[in-house]
Amino acid sequence: MDVPAEKREQALILSLIDKYQLASKEFIEVGCGDGYNLRVFQKKRMSGIGIDASAEAIQRAKEKNLPGIRLIHADATKVNLKKRDILFLLNVLEHVEQDMEFLKKLHRLLRRNGYLFLAVPAHSKAYGYADKNAGHYRRYDKQHLCHVLQESGFHVEEMFSVGFPVCNFYTWVFNTYCKFRGDNQFDQKKTYVSGIEGKPGYYPPVFQIASKVFFPLFSILIKIDALFLKTDLGNNYVVMARKS
Repeated sequence: MDVPAEKREQALILSLIDKYQLASKEFIEVGCGDGYNLRVFQKKRMSGIGIDASAEAIQRAKEKNLPGIRLIHADATKVNLKKRDILFLLNVLEHVEQDMEFLKKLHRLLRRNGYLFLAVPAHSKAYGYADKNAGHYRRYDKQHLCHVLQESGFHVEEMFSVGFPVCNFYTWVFNTYCKFRGDNQFDQKKTYVSGIEGKPGYYPPVFQIASKVFFPLFSILIKIDALFLKTDLGNNYVVMARKS
């Protein structure tokens, strides 16, 4: 499913890659899922590695036939790899219970002064069914996120608040609908399928149908967020940090 917020995050990250002339640098994406982001990076002729803990997700990514991309089914904190210049961690950290410990372990995958691109859901007060359904342990407040990054050995270079007002609206609708249905259970198992597009049972059937109608429109309207990227109003953060 092409979620408007994730497409907007991709566009913003690609603009940063252009701004800092990083397209020729090798990367590692931890939590690559079925290759949703890898496909975009590959079209930009970037080369690197995609790692995921889900065997099914890696198999789906392989079916996309992505030249220049090596795919690994593994625990990224334990795999032995040559250091790269870029680490992508996109909509992954919220799925990890011990997030700071996780980041510290990934720190070793980057070369000195390497870049970390991070995307996470914003605002702890907004935590709701959408997060529980996805297996999110938390949403991040700006100050806390900066603290976690600093303590893990990263220095924030760029930080953006993504998705206001469109993402905020459809997340609220989704949470309200599911609250009305009585669905309010945390399901950490969903972590292993959250990166697989179209996985049956991940979203309620009504939402699956509605998304096909409204998401293409929202993907256009969400570009309004360009007016609010430097505020703290969006439903997601996109961060570019450097290895300290």
